[in-house]
Amino acid sequence: YLLMVWMEPRYMKNRQPYSCRALLVPYNLCLTLLSLYMFYELVMSVYQGGYNFFCQNTHSGGEADNRMMNVLWWYYFSKLIEFMDT
Repeated sequence: YLLMVWMEPRYMKNRQPYSCRALLVPYNLCLTLLSLYMFYELVMSVYQGGYNFFCQNTHSGGEADNRMMNVLWWYYFSKLIEFMDT
């Protein structure tokens, strides 16, 4: 990282900036669709499992627990992807 931060300005000194628009539009669209999917899955699993804001057993929702764990995995995976593009 430090090598790239040091060398890249020298490399790009006399060059035109790159256009990443062709990559960024589909990338942002995919992340938006993933976020919509995660929102839908969270709402449906909360409804299906009867979750509430009070303490409850970790296996109280039946199949909704698996659905919730799956969507939370996708949530953390999406945060990893967003961290890497930062």
